[in-house]
Amino acid sequence: MRFAGNELNCEKAIYGGNLCWILFYFLSFKTEGIRLQQILCGLCYMPYSLYSVLAIVFDFWSSDSRLNIGAAVVVTALAVFGWTHNVYYTVMLGTTDFRRVKIEGPFKVGVRWIRTSKLDTEIAVYYPIDQDEHDKHIETRNAPWLHKPQEQTREKGRVYAWLSNLPNLSPSMFKHFENLKMEAVLDGKLSNAFTSGKKSLRPFIFSHGVTANSVTCSVLFRDLASKGYIIFVPNH
Repeated sequence: MRFAGNELNCEKAIYGGNLCWILFYFLSFKTEGIRLQQILCGLCYMPYSLYSVLAIVFDFWSSDSRLNIGAAVVVTALAVFGWTHNVYYTVMLGTTDFRRVKIEGPFKVGVRWIRTSKLDTEIAVYYPIDQDEHDKHIETRNAPWLHKPQEQTREKGRVYAWLSNLPNLSPSMFKHFENLKMEAVLDGKLSNAFTSGKKSLRPFIFSHGVTANSVTCSVLFRDLASKGYIIFVPNH
């Protein structure tokens, strides 16, 4: 294994990062069950992750061996196949269902969007609600994953085009996102456990990264809210 000199931190990061990706990939089956989209996603990234780990362990990145070239060809072919089919099934057919992800806390979840008066910043707020409030409204007020779908799909097209060094990407590539529901009650009533003073809300502020927004990690926010947190996620 080659961990020396200036290559130490870089190779450790690649090695550790890919091992973590492999672990979380298989853990997702336990959380959501096995579905076609996940398998295709694995074909996109799993060969590369395994190849990267093995390349560092057995130190064949720097060689021109037939094994290295052959492995690279196979990895590329699987990635292209997996990526194209993953895009088809996700964008054209749609396979995402947030109801598959079970939250662990005792509460259900509400969400609302607020806007600050001083900076005009939009903030998503996730918070705990009672089971009866959820059952009463979830069918008619299940919060959309994109609450401004046309604006947000256009923005995603611009951001991903910038990252890919392309003039633009059509919003139609993200059309499926417009139909996603968050499995949280829009403007639901805060749980009685907190309005009565029996429990205190625990605040949590989350800042998203590049290409993300206030709903990108909504599964995490739902889980935290179900455990008594109130999460504030500003778009920026």
